[in-house]
Amino acid sequence: MPGYAQGRYVVLHPNEASDQPMPLCFALHGRGGDALSYARVWHEALQGKYLVVAPQAPLKNRMGYNVSAWQGSVDRDYLLKIWDDIQAQYKIDRARSVVVGYSAGAGVAMQLVSNRRAQFAGLILHAAASVHSPSEVQGLHVFLLAGERDIGFTPTKAMQLRDRLAGAGVPVQLHIVEGATHASVYDKVRTAADWALRGFALPE
Repeated sequence: MPGYAQGRYVVLHPNEASDQPMPLCFALHGRGGDALSYARVWHEALQGKYLVVAPQAPLKNRMGYNVSAWQGSVDRDYLLKIWDDIQAQYKIDRARSVVVGYSAGAGVAMQLVSNRRAQFAGLILHAAASVHSPSEVQGLHVFLLAGERDIGFTPTKAMQLRDRLAGAGVPVQLHIVEGATHASVYDKVRTAADWALRGFALPE
């Protein structure tokens, strides 16, 4: 990306070409993660029906090591540039589009919520809780995806967040993946993907 020395992102197109506006899945990996890997997780789970875009977090020094890591205030303009470029290059169906954040990626996903909320409809918080107030996500459909054995975003924390959002009138769904840890819930996204494919509704 011009202007961003480490800037790069992955684009995986829908399996079938169409002139119609396509839904976008904007997927943000976690600390030390890989954009291509996370893009593939969502491309497969969404059955190749979405345009999947996954930015790569720029390297940052963490305890003497360079790791791909997000920092909301530092990376905001980088993410918004990618977002705006995609909106300009493709016909996007905003009513079916989602922003996804795994672990630390959920925190930086809130930059899209704060700055581009009108341009997508769903937010998937994957193994992380980044919402401090229900007012931050008003107008969005929210899916919380947690691992049963995650010691960070525990099932208890996930249920508490679900109840706070629901109590404020935010349409929210929660799925706890049985036996999954923070690491192993990484690719256990089928239920969240099905929710998006169904127009933000779970099966009866």
